[in-house]
Amino acid sequence: MSWLRLIEETMQEKEGPKQSEQAAAAVVETKTSVPGKSNRVMKMIREMWPAYLIEILVIILGISITLGLEAWRDGIKEKRQEKIYLRNLQADLQEDMNSLRRADSGTQDLLQHGNKILSMIHGEAPV
Repeated sequence: MSWLRLIEETMQEKEGPKQSEQAAAAVVETKTSVPGKSNRVMKMIREMWPAYLIEILVIILGISITLGLEAWRDGIKEKRQEKIYLRNLQADLQEDMNSLRRADSGTQDLLQHGNKILSMIHGEAPV
């Protein structure tokens, strides 16, 4: 049950059954006639403004808490994804380093064979 409804019921209990009947008649009359509507609405607002204010504050507080929790949850999710990304990046870098070492080793072997071929072409003894 909302705060607003609770306060309305409390006010109706204080007014008694006679005034409750008058309020019900006023509601029916308000629905059918337009001229007296603004007075009744203003009276309702004057009497019920604390309840309306509390209701608005509760709604704002609820939305704020929801948005805060969602931002916190998104932050945790992003940190998890960041850790996974960094682990994958580290694995990729390690694999690239191993590939570079193999390429360097192969290149050194090719250079040695090329130097042997050049020395043979020039008539020198192989190194």
